[in-house]
Amino acid sequence: MTSLPRPSTTAPTDAPGRTRAHRAAAVAAALTLALVVAGCSEDDPVDDTTSAEAWADDVCSSAADWLGVLATARTILADPRQVSVDDLTSTIQDVDDATAELVDDLADLDAPDTEAGDEATQRLIALSDDLAEQRGIVADAAAQPAGSLEAQVMQAASIGRAVGVMISQVSDAVDDLRTLDGADELRAAFRNSDECQDLTP
Repeated sequence: MTSLPRPSTTAPTDAPGRTRAHRAAAVAAALTLALVVAGCSEDDPVDDTTSAEAWADDVCSSAADWLGVLATARTILADPRQVSVDDLTSTIQDVDDATAELVDDLADLDAPDTEAGDEATQRLIALSDDLAEQRGIVADAAAQPAGSLEAQVMQAASIGRAVGVMISQVSDAVDDLRTLDGADELRAAFRNSDECQDLTP
């Protein structure tokens, strides 16, 4: 008896159909991606920060970081008789490092592109000079031998005064920048800057 051929259990391959399906899927994916990108473009906020606002942000951000360190130092040195040798040593180092960093940050800033930009830069240069002077006072006080409790108290008190002076100098400088003649754009920049709103001694 002649055997009949067995029916194939494999579904026939529809090459044209599969090609059309792949193309349709690719088109759908491309359209979905395009819609996602378009949606992101519409939803993403436009960065309309001006040169003056960016400059004010940089000034206030650097000052705020420095102020955090100096405020802690002022608290530690508030009662010189209660300051340990280790706390005094670490506080002196923190103040020196933070002040050096602030001076460097201010020196790296370009003048803001505003009417009072050059005057603003000169004010920061004057601030840096003032801070350098007080930093020298801190260094001189730190170099004095503190072999006795009284000597250590005098040393801590001297450094505490310098810290207070520097905090006032930075606060005054920021106030001056807000009120420079012809500095309407800078005033608006400081007013609109979140970094500057948070800057409180």
